[in-house]
Amino acid sequence: MMASRTTRIRRILTTVVLAPLAAVPAVASDFSTGGTFLPLGHGARAHALGGAGVALIRDDSAVYWNPANIAWASTRNGLTFMHAEILPSVNDAYNTLSYGRAVGPRLGEPSQVQRPTRWGVGIFFSHMGFDFESGKTWSENVILVGGSYAVTNYASVGIGFKVLRALNDFDTANATGAGFDLGLTVVVFENLTASLVGRDVWTRVSWDTSKWETLAPAVTLGFEYRPVRRWAAVGDFILRESAIQRGAAGLEWQAFRDLLWLRAGATVVIPGGSRTYPSAGIGLSYRSFFLDYAASFDEESALETGHRASLRVQF
Repeated sequence: MMASRTTRIRRILTTVVLAPLAAVPAVASDFSTGGTFLPLGHGARAHALGGAGVALIRDDSAVYWNPANIAWASTRNGLTFMHAEILPSVNDAYNTLSYGRAVGPRLGEPSQVQRPTRWGVGIFFSHMGFDFESGKTWSENVILVGGSYAVTNYASVGIGFKVLRALNDFDTANATGAGFDLGLTVVVFENLTASLVGRDVWTRVSWDTSKWETLAPAVTLGFEYRPVRRWAAVGDFILRESAIQRGAAGLEWQAFRDLLWLRAGATVVIPGGSRTYPSAGIGLSYRSFFLDYAASFDEESALETGHRASLRVQF
């Protein structure tokens, strides 16, 4: 009974949570686990918007979403912590932490709505762990260091280098790896921003069996449209091997001054039978503190309702 339940949970982890995000198998490898070191997000704000964040997120969290956006942070320093529940029926934890700093003078004229600094640097850490009834554990950890450079006051580029480490109690399943991401952001018009992110442009993972795999790269095209200051519409499209794997869209409304934000979004997952699920969230701020909460309502029975909460501090 115990072994069958553990096996069932492991199948849920790999086929339900991870497979939709990595439907394309690893390439250029002699071994593939499927469903390891996948991008599961950072911060509750983007999660409430369906997972659309590569153009919208311009604070310390950008080191994860789009390294080109670190230089666009409105303050010099930022720190964000997030806790997420991935599977309601399993004892799990997904925690992330980021720090970012904008460096150098602001570019452009004071009348420009968005003004980057010349440079931006940041670091991101994530830990995903599962505890099974058998007493065994599964843990994945990622450290990513990113930097951005504003080419002009309307465009920036960025790069992120990451180290990956998997530790668990299962046989021949420990792994180490390294790779990098690339990002580009352009302010097309005053109220329209476009971003292009290459995730896992080259990322290789080596297992303790002397086998290795190169994770499948993904390209995300994202937009933020802000017709007025208090409203923003966002959309992300994730492609692998020239096919759209996932789409996300959302609306954000600054409901009350600089204190309250309301958000709603939707995610479309195409591989494995197309499905769409909604998400919603709220944001509160007080001085330099920002508290965000988001929930997603997936029709997949093993996922059900997912919760994320994050706290950001700007200084």
